[in-house]
Amino acid sequence: MKHYCVLFLFFLYILGIKAQIGVQVFANQNTNDISNLINYTSNDLPDAFNLGIQLTAFSKVKLSRQIKIRPELAVLKSIHTNSGEISNKKWTQSYIYNWIVVSSHLELLVIDDFYVLAGVNYNYLLSNRYKWEWSDQSTSLPLELDELNFNSRTNITSTLGVGYVIKKRISLECRYENYVTNGDLTSITFNINKFKIGAGIGIIF
Repeated sequence: MKHYCVLFLFFLYILGIKAQIGVQVFANQNTNDISNLINYTSNDLPDAFNLGIQLTAFSKVKLSRQIKIRPELAVLKSIHTNSGEISNKKWTQSYIYNWIVVSSHLELLVIDDFYVLAGVNYNYLLSNRYKWEWSDQSTSLPLELDELNFNSRTNITSTLGVGYVIKKRISLECRYENYVTNGDLTSITFNINKFKIGAGIGIIF
C-alpha cells in the first residue's frame, strides 16, 4: 500500500511540473437558442437577443511540446430576451439560464504562441428563471425543473477554437460550439442550426 502512495505522490509531482492552471471570462453569442435545448423550457423567440457570460477554470497538462490536454470547469449564465409592442404598450420577456459545464479539450500548438483546440462539453442546467415586463407591470419566477430527470437537464456540445498566448500569461480565444446530442445519448447528431460563438480573455498562472 505504501508503494502505491509513493507512486501516486510521484505522479502528482510530475503532473504539477507539466501542468498550468488559469481562469477565463467568455462572452458568448447564442444562435437559435443552444442554451434552450430542453423541451420543457424551449420557446421560439424570433429576433431575440441571446447572450452568455461564462467563467471558466482550466488546466493545461503538457503531453509534448505541441500537444496539451485541457480539462475545464465553467459556470455559464445565458440570457434570452425578446421584446415587442402591442397597442402602444411595450413588453419584454426573458429566460435566464444557469449552467455548469465540464469540458475536455485537446490543444495543439501550431506556431509560436498560436494554437487550435477541439473537444467536448457536458452541460447541466442548474436553474432557469422567467421574467416578464409589460409597461409598468413586471414579474419574475423560477421555472420548475423538479419534473425533469437528470438526462433531460443535460446536453453535449463540441468545441472548435483558436487562441493566442501573450507573454506566456494572457490568453485570447475565439470558440465555435455546436450542439451534438441530449443527455440520454439517444440520437447523436451535429445540428448546424444550434451553435454559439464566443470570445474570451484569460490569465494563466
